[in-house]
Amino acid sequence: MQTESALKRKSRVLKRVLRAFFQSRLTTFTNVDKRFISSKSLSSGEASEWLYTRWPGGHDTMHIEAPTEGINERTNKSFHVETVMCPTPYLGVGEWGESQFEVKTNFDGFERQKPNWTAYNAAQRQEIDLFDALLKELVETIEEPHREGQGRKRLPRSVLIFSAVMKVYSQLSSRRAQSLLDRAEGEGKLGHAPHYNAISKTLLDESITPILQNLIRLSARPLTDIETDFAVDSSGFRCSNFGAYLGMKHGVKREHNWIKAHICTGVKSNIVTDVKVTDGKANDCPHFAGLVKNTSENFDISEVSADKGYLSRANLQLVGDMGATPYIPFKSHTTEKGHGKRMWRTMYHYFQLHREEFMEHYHKRSNVESTFGAIKMKFGETLKSKDPTAQTNELLCKILAYNITVIIHEMFESGITPDF
Repeated sequence: MQTESALKRKSRVLKRVLRAFFQSRLTTFTNVDKRFISSKSLSSGEASEWLYTRWPGGHDTMHIEAPTEGINERTNKSFHVETVMCPTPYLGVGEWGESQFEVKTNFDGFERQKPNWTAYNAAQRQEIDLFDALLKELVETIEEPHREGQGRKRLPRSVLIFSAVMKVYSQLSSRRAQSLLDRAEGEGKLGHAPHYNAISKTLLDESITPILQNLIRLSARPLTDIETDFAVDSSGFRCSNFGAYLGMKHGVKREHNWIKAHICTGVKSNIVTDVKVTDGKANDCPHFAGLVKNTSENFDISEVSADKGYLSRANLQLVGDMGATPYIPFKSHTTEKGHGKRMWRTMYHYFQLHREEFMEHYHKRSNVESTFGAIKMKFGETLKSKDPTAQTNELLCKILAYNITVIIHEMFESGITPDF
C-alpha cells in the first residue's frame, strides 16, 4: 500500500504532465475539458491511482489515463485523448518540455451537432400560443364519465384538467392564474373558465391521476418515428411541507418531504414516454418493467439504458423479449449465472469483453438527466401542493406541460405535425 506522500507526489507529477500537454503546440485542439485534473479529483488516493498507472511490460515509460474530450477546430470533429506517454527518468524533475511526452488520440469522426437556433427561436417565440392549442387537442380526448340524475351539471373534466395544467405551466397560484384562464375563454380555447378553487379541488381528485398519465403517453406519440432508444431513471421533487418535526429540544433540523418521479424518456428529443410517481424512498428497480412495457405500446424500442439500480435478470430479459438491447452496467460482484434468463448471460459477456463499446451505448442514459434538468428548470423542482394526491397530480401536470413544450420544439426542429 502506497503512502500518502507517494500519492501526493503522483498527483503533482500528473499535473505537470498534463500542463505540458495543454501548453504544447497542439493548438488545433480547442475547448478541451480540463475538469478531470481539478484539485478535488486529485485529492484522494483512489483518483490518483486511477489516473497514474505503470505501463505494462517495462519501466522505461509511464502510462497515464487521461480521458479528455475536445473539438478539433479545423475539422469540427470531436476527439478523445486516450493516453499520455512520457519517459520515467523525468518524473518530478525539472520543467516538462513538449518533446518529453507523446499524446495518442482517437478521432471518432463524430460531427459536433450545433443547435438549430432558427428553429429554437421560432419555437420559443410561439410557445405560449401553441401550448394552449395543443393542450386543448389533448384534453378533448378525455372521455367524460356518465352522470345520472338531475341537478346542476359539473364542469367537464377536459376543462378542469386544461385549467390545472395551465396553472402549473404558468407557475402561478390558482388566484393569479385566473386571468390566464379568462383569456383562454375569450380566445375560444376554453369553454368556461372555472373558479380558482375548482382547480385546487381538481388536483385533490385521485381519479384524474390515471388520466394525466395517459395524456403524458398520448403527448409523446407524435415522436414515434423519431425515438427508438430510451433511458430510464428517477428523480426527486421537493414538497412544500415538512416531515416529522422533532423540535428544537432535540436539536434535529426539520426536512422537506419529497416524492419521486420514475420516467422513461427518448434520448433524441428527451420526450417523456411514461411516468410513475411514488414516495420519495421507493425503490427504482420494480418500476422498470411497467415503464418499458407502456413505452413499447407506442414506440418500437431498439435500446434501453439505465443505471445499476435497475440491474436485474427479469429487467434484462424483459427488454430482450421485446427484441431490444438492454444497456445496464453490471456490478463488481455480479456473476454470469442467469438462472434461466438468457439475456443476462449475453449482456454479461458483452459487458466484460466489449466494455468500451457497451459504454458508448450506455452513455445515452445521460439524456434522462437532461430531461429532469429541463423539467426542474422550466417548472421548478418544488411542488406547491400540500396534499399527497395533489402533489402527485401537480407533478404529472409538470411533466405533461414539459412534453407539450418538447412537441412544440420538434414542430420547428423536425417538421412534425402533432396528431393526438
